[in-house]
Amino acid sequence: MTSQLPLYLLLCFTTIVTPGAGVLYTVTGSLKYGVRYAWPCVAGNAVGVLIVSFLTAGGLGAVLAASPVLFTTLQAIGGLYLIYLGIQGLRAKPFDLMRLASASDRASESQWTLFRNAVLLQGTNPMLFLFLFALFPQFVMKESPFWPQATILIALFSLLLILIHSAYAVIATAARGALHGTRASLIINRISGILFIALGLMVFAKILSGFF
Repeated sequence: MTSQLPLYLLLCFTTIVTPGAGVLYTVTGSLKYGVRYAWPCVAGNAVGVLIVSFLTAGGLGAVLAASPVLFTTLQAIGGLYLIYLGIQGLRAKPFDLMRLASASDRASESQWTLFRNAVLLQGTNPMLFLFLFALFPQFVMKESPFWPQATILIALFSLLLILIHSAYAVIATAARGALHGTRASLIINRISGILFIALGLMVFAKILSGFF
């Protein structure tokens, strides 16, 4: 797994930095209420991702223990899903994150409410379940203990999420002009699309290498 960590970190980075519901929630909170109200959003997103990650990893661990063949099948399904995500990323229309965030009009909320809503936002996101279920098997070695590997992957993903969401919050509050325009969104979508397709193809190359 160690040799694949740079690729894993790169994929996690492009996934988290790509503007989505979680990023938009963090940016909106910081724009509406200031930086101090962004931290509950960041923490809530991280906790929600942790919950989903451990639930996903638990399911994968059970599958691996019960049937290595089924685990390989899940890898193949995950590879197809990653390719699908890549195609969607290449086709996605760029958008102005600042305009979307400014258009959102929330009433004044407590920090606890912001935290709770962020947890629910991630914890009830079916696309996050699907993504993690597709991603984790590609970086877990079947011949090594499962949970130590899964814990490292989850911790790295969560740490990157905290760092990236915090950066979004600071930028949104202190340098609003940096988020105007669609060029950054376009570049991120293209890079993430290519990476996901490449990883999906690598999954199938890995599976086929086991048969020859």
